[in-house]
Amino acid sequence: MKRLWKMIPGIMLVASVFFGTMLGNVTSALAEDMGPLSFDVFIRGRVLAVTDVFGPEECSDLCASDSECLAVNWFRRTSTCTELIAYFSAEVNPGYVSALKPQGYSN
Repeated sequence: MKRLWKMIPGIMLVASVFFGTMLGNVTSALAEDMGPLSFDVFIRGRVLAVTDVFGPEECSDLCASDSECLAVNWFRRTSTCTELIAYFSAEVNPGYVSALKPQGYSN
């Protein structure tokens, strides 16, 4: 049992390095997909009253026709269109990325 307790910090260190690397890759991918990093823009998800959306093209078109919409996500599992709302802030928070209004869905 003592040996197990001595191994736990090492396991935690390896796990944190592994997951930290994965998170860095995901953050980079989000920045590429959603626009440049912006430290004064906070993004918050809000579910639109739109369910049973047939695909990402329809979800993107819903945003393109709404002047207040910045960007959307389409969730295949629930067929739900989620809008991303941006809030400007003076605080710096590098954990958030800015989102650009889509100009139609493209592969």
